[in-house]
Amino acid sequence: GPRIAPFDFARFGRAPARFDEAELAKVNARIVHQLPYIRVAERLPAGMGAAEWDAVRPNLSRIAEASDWWQVIEGPIAAPAFDDDTRAYLAQAASIAASIDWSADPWHALTAALKDATGRKGKALF
Repeated sequence: GPRIAPFDFARFGRAPARFDEAELAKVNARIVHQLPYIRVAERLPAGMGAAEWDAVRPNLSRIAEASDWWQVIEGPIAAPAFDDDTRAYLAQAASIAASIDWSADPWHALTAALKDATGRKGKALF
């Protein structure tokens, strides 16, 4: 048939095919990020609508992870215990967050202001 005509074994090398699980995960995440609500609605947690799907979809690698985000949305979530330094840092972050422009690029504005105010960088900043 017409699909087999351009197929030519001479174009394939002798090396075995390489399966990269990490690359597969990246491809799957890109697919998930594009899926409309109607395509996944039956696989989502009960009560999760299109607006919630659209909100969490960019954070997912697999559709099944939507249930973790649904727990965050619906609550309750248990706050972890923080030491005094972390509590002070979070209070400072909340104060700075209240003063930044949220219509532009809030993430970079917040992290830049925190870096300037605290001297933290890298993992300690986050």
